[in-house]
Amino acid sequence: LQALRGAVAGGPADAASVLVLEDGRAQVRAVTLGWRTLDQVAVRQGLRAGEQIVLDPTVPPGTRVRSHPPQP
Repeated sequence: LQALRGAVAGGPADAASVLVLEDGRAQVRAVTLGWRTLDQVAVRQGLRAGEQIVLDPTVPPGTRVRSHPPQP
């Protein structure tokens, strides 16, 4: 949930955006959401398997970023 950037302006209620790591920069990507729980949401469309998303909500689009292994 922390990666979601909120609803896409003028879009349906199941639309949101995330930042994806692309060519070393955080790029905005529109996604379609599915089922939700209190702490999880399914992304139905907009991401491919293995793509890395930016979890930090303070990173502005276009910022240079590097990936780090997940923390246990």
